[in-house]
Amino acid sequence: MSLRILVLEDSKDDVKLIERVLKKDGLIFTLMVVDSGELFEAALTNYEPDLVLSDHGLPRYSSAEAFEAFKRHSLDIPFILVTGAVSEEFAVTSLKNGIDDYILKDNLSKLPISIRRALDKFKTENERKVAEEAVRVQNEELLKINGELDSFVYMASHNLRAPLMSISGLVNLIRIEGGQRADQTSQYLDLITESINRLDRNLHDILDYSRNSRSPLRADPIDLKSLFNGCLEELTYMVPRNEFDFRLSITGGVDFFSDLVRLKIIVSNLLSNSIKYRDARKGKLAIEVQVNTTLTNVIILVKDNGTGIHVDYHEKLFEMFFRATENAQGSGLGLYIVKEITNKLGGTISFNSSLGFGTEFILTMPNRHSLPEEDT
Repeated sequence: MSLRILVLEDSKDDVKLIERVLKKDGLIFTLMVVDSGELFEAALTNYEPDLVLSDHGLPRYSSAEAFEAFKRHSLDIPFILVTGAVSEEFAVTSLKNGIDDYILKDNLSKLPISIRRALDKFKTENERKVAEEAVRVQNEELLKINGELDSFVYMASHNLRAPLMSISGLVNLIRIEGGQRADQTSQYLDLITESINRLDRNLHDILDYSRNSRSPLRADPIDLKSLFNGCLEELTYMVPRNEFDFRLSITGGVDFFSDLVRLKIIVSNLLSNSIKYRDARKGKLAIEVQVNTTLTNVIILVKDNGTGIHVDYHEKLFEMFFRATENAQGSGLGLYIVKEITNKLGGTISFNSSLGFGTEFILTMPNRHSLPEEDT
C-alpha cells in the first residue's frame, strides 16, 4: 500500500533528501509538499494524508502552529517533526505536547524507522479503539436487554395476573350468588370471556416477542392479499367484519419474499390497533392498505380514521409496554414487537398521526429473495 505523506517544508533540497532516504528503505509513498500555513491546512482536508512530516522553522509558520492546526482537524495519524538542531528542552516539550517523534535533518537515516514505528503504534491503537468500541456497543446492548428483561418480567406478570384475578373474582361471585339471577350470571360470564381474551392476547404477545428473539430468519414467498385477509379473519372476535370498511390496493406486480411468520405478526398488530382505537363518533371504521412491491423492497401503508395519537406520545409509541392511557387495551407490547421485528428484517417503520384525525403507518421491508449468509 502506498503511503500518502504530507510534508511541510520550504527547502527543495531537504525534500529531495527525505524522498531519497525513504526510497532507499523500500517505503512506497507519494508526497505532497507545502510551504505555508494556508496550503498545509488545505492539504490536511483535501489530501487525506496517512502521515505528516513537518519542518520546525519556516519563515512565517512554525511547527507549533502546524501541530495546532493538525490537532484541530482531529486526524488519527502520526505527526513527526523533521528539523535542524533543536534544544533538548524543545524536543521534550514537543513530545509532551503530542507529536509522535522528532528527527534531526543531519540524521535522516532514522526517519524510515521512526515512520514505521509511528504507523505500527497508530495501527495498534486503532485496533484497540475498534475493540473497545465493540465492547462498549456490546455492553450497551446487554444493558438494554437486561433492562428490557426486568421490565418485561414485571409487566408481563402484571398483565397476566390482572385478568386471572378478575376471572377468579367473577367465579367467586357466581358461586356466592348461586345462579339466583340468570341475567347477572350471563353478565359475569361475558366479563370472564373478556378477561380470558385479554389473557390470550397477552400470551400471544409474549410468544411473538420470544419468536422474534430466537427464531432464524426465513425467506418465504408472500401472498400479500391472503396475508391481509387472513389477519382480518383472525381479528373478527374484536369486531364483526361488516362493521368496518377495508380497502386493499396492491401494485408493482413483483413477487415478494420475506419471513411470513414475522410479517404476519406486524400486519396483525397494525390492523388490530386500527380496530382497537376506532372512533365511534366518526361512524364506520375505515382501514385502507396500500402495498407497492419492487425488486428491492415492499412499501406498506396502513391508514385508518380512528382516534389518532396525541403528539405528546409520538416519541414513546414504540417503547416496551407503553400505553397512552390507563384504559388502553392490550399488553403494551404490540408496537414494540412490530418495531423489533421490522429492525430484524432490515426494514423501517414510521407513522403520521394526530389526535382526532386517524393514524397512518408506513412500513418499508426489503424483498428478501434469499437470505444473507449470517442469517442462514
